[in-house]
Amino acid sequence: DAVPLRMGLPRTDWPQDVMIIGICPKDGGGIVKFRWHTLHRFVVTKEFMIPRGLPGEVVTVAFGKVTQKRWPLGDIDVYVNPTVKKVKPSAYEVRPACPHYNSCGGCDFLDLTYGRQLIEKRRWIERALNGSKVPLESLKRIRPSTPQQRYALRAEWRFREDDGEVLI
Repeated sequence: DAVPLRMGLPRTDWPQDVMIIGICPKDGGGIVKFRWHTLHRFVVTKEFMIPRGLPGEVVTVAFGKVTQKRWPLGDIDVYVNPTVKKVKPSAYEVRPACPHYNSCGGCDFLDLTYGRQLIEKRRWIERALNGSKVPLESLKRIRPSTPQQRYALRAEWRFREDDGEVLI
């Protein structure tokens, strides 16, 4: 795991810089991951969503409340303050083509290069199929859209089983 291991519990008075490692398929926010040693010498991994965060972007995250759980032993509850400061922009960040992008909320990735959009979408599909009986080798590639703007962004997936074979 490339996420650095931090010693001790997170402190509320000590903001930390962290790189966004991916995008949440549900909300379109950036995902940051932290790993800590707890008081009981366990390693705890927590993921947080950063609104409108992009892969490769470095942000400063401040922690709100941190509590050690009684059960499961070694687990912690960590709350992130909603204010996040951008330290370094992503190499994949582009200016959105739509003038309403920041206020509308209808499109998730107009500020991300199209090639990186395809990489993130492939990751989501691989993650969704990982626990299924569908071999990942059957996912050959994601075919890019010829117009890279104004194409359908939403898809409704239907699964069915036919003679033991899962069809999408």
